[in-house]
Amino acid sequence: MHFSFSLPNRERPDAGGAINPIDTDTHKHQLYPGEGGFRGTDGLHRNRPRVGVGFISDDGLGTCAVEGRDKLAVRALIGGVGTVALAPICFFVPLPTNSLIPWLLAASALHTTYQLVLIRAYEASDFAVAYPIARGIAPIATAILGMALLGDQITTGTIVGVGLVSAGILTVAVGRTIAAGGLIAAGIAGLLTTTYTIVDAHAIRIAPSAMTFVAWFFLLDGIIMFPIFATLRRGRVTSLLRSEGRQGFMAGVTSLVSFGSALIALRLAPVGIVSALRETSVVFGMLIAAFFLRESVDRRRAGAAAVIALGAILIVATAA
Repeated sequence: MHFSFSLPNRERPDAGGAINPIDTDTHKHQLYPGEGGFRGTDGLHRNRPRVGVGFISDDGLGTCAVEGRDKLAVRALIGGVGTVALAPICFFVPLPTNSLIPWLLAASALHTTYQLVLIRAYEASDFAVAYPIARGIAPIATAILGMALLGDQITTGTIVGVGLVSAGILTVAVGRTIAAGGLIAAGIAGLLTTTYTIVDAHAIRIAPSAMTFVAWFFLLDGIIMFPIFATLRRGRVTSLLRSEGRQGFMAGVTSLVSFGSALIALRLAPVGIVSALRETSVVFGMLIAAFFLRESVDRRRAGAAAVIALGAILIVATAA
């Protein structure tokens, strides 16, 4: 795979004078999926409907976040929705154990760092090229680390399927120009994605119940993200909450379904399988772009989607 280095394309200001890097001539409305030990893989088949919900709906979260003008405001609202919705659940699930608390805090810190890096990376006009590189590296890296660190057992066919998913995502970036800054952002995002997925998997597996980790994770997410937003957007908090309220609420509700189910899937199936199947949201993103946003899909992107879909089919078929 060849990547050339150049200065990023010039961002185009929106009507209000602010830079809107997503709405460029080259990358307008391109959708890529945001911000996911088990003893064998039969749980994937027993719980396939629940596992699949997160992968299908995950791109809805990405779409809402991308369409918001202020990404930090949208992200804070996502956290706020999760905190309000899951806070009552914390009273009805087993409390986090002493062994879980450090992993819960680590997961929260990693996700917060990832989200802030991602928001910054959206400001680079070439990140629509760099992001597939980060997401493409994550599934195969996560699968290998899951086997090495968590004792996950994955068949050879499943590994091949995960590799196909990674290769398909990376194909999206083939032949495109990328600046050094965009590549660095992609590398950091990929590293954080792999790391937080491994931490999430370990944490939810040692939790007294899956909902203990899910409820407390979403509770902490809003508690952490909202003060960061209020500090960085001091003086504009009220106006941003008003302008981004609809997008933030929609994304927050979608997050509860998509990321919540993905977290539960990490307790049920090997982390490499969950990571790879989450990335199939790229395929749904292309379908949304083609049929709802009326964006043309070239042969490279269509071919990449086909490879990803083939990898997902192979994973499910060989995960028995």
